[in-house]
Amino acid sequence: MKAITLALLGPLAASAAAAPAGACLNAPGTMHAGSLAVTPVPSPIPMGKPFALQIVPCNAAPERLTVDAVMPAHRHGMNYHPKVIKTKNGFRAEGLLFHMPGEWEFVFDLRFMDGRSERITHRIVVK
Repeated sequence: MKAITLALLGPLAASAAAAPAGACLNAPGTMHAGSLAVTPVPSPIPMGKPFALQIVPCNAAPERLTVDAVMPAHRHGMNYHPKVIKTKNGFRAEGLLFHMPGEWEFVFDLRFMDGRSERITHRIVVK
């Protein structure tokens, strides 16, 4: 079984340090994507096998969240559509699967009660 190496790319490395202390989940393997703390389950993410994401908002909690992942260089996404479940502390996205190595980008679309929306992207490298 091949594991995925998670690497912060670009400006997201700075956002990880900017997350307020105690407001986000800081478990081992957690990555910070904008205002979200994201923990893959299992960690590390297995290649070619389903995985889930535990997603905890660091600031205001969105009313709704959708999750997807794409390979920008290949211009395609995953072969599966994850199911997002609201939990006590945030959200859990289930049914994600990376079917090939390369650079992937998680796409998180958040919708708030006041009508605001936000898109957060986070790139990872699958080796």
